Amino acid sequence: TGCAEIAMAAVAPAAEPLAAAASPASAMAALPAPAGELSAEEEACLQELERRLEENPEPAVSEHAREDRRCRLLRFLRAWSFDVNAAFKNMHEHAQAWQAYRMDAITATDELDERSCFYVCGVDLAGKPTLIVRPGAHTQTSQEDSVQVARR
Repeated sequence: TGCAEIAMAAVAPAAEPLAAAASPASAMAALPAPAGELSAEEEACLQELERRLEENPEPAVSEHAREDRRCRLLRFLRAWSFDVNAAFKNMHEHAQAWQAYRMDAITATDELDERSCFYVCGVDLAGKPTLIVRPGAHTQTSQEDSVQVARR
């Protein structure tokens, strides 16, 4: 079997939903297996993605330095059911969007401003940051105003 044919079992939902977990410990037990526990086919997909990224690297994103490379690649592979072509394409699109929206310009102060349309507020059961987003109507006064609001 090829990388794209790996069964959905690799990313199957947990037997117990995180929200319904009896405790944080049972929620953590329901998370996907650690990165080191890959099948031979999944490992081959990871190696193929690494090879393709060596040939055609994705645009630079500052956050990549904060995340273990193997974990990041596996996150994209798992999101695309180990379809290397889809993961590779999405990694490039993600990095391009990150640059286009100037995500590197967002500071910790911006992320903690509860008066803003989005901010970080605590963590979930897995210890990942929780993002609060308050969508709302925006009446633009000019094209530049609209661009600046989108980039905040």
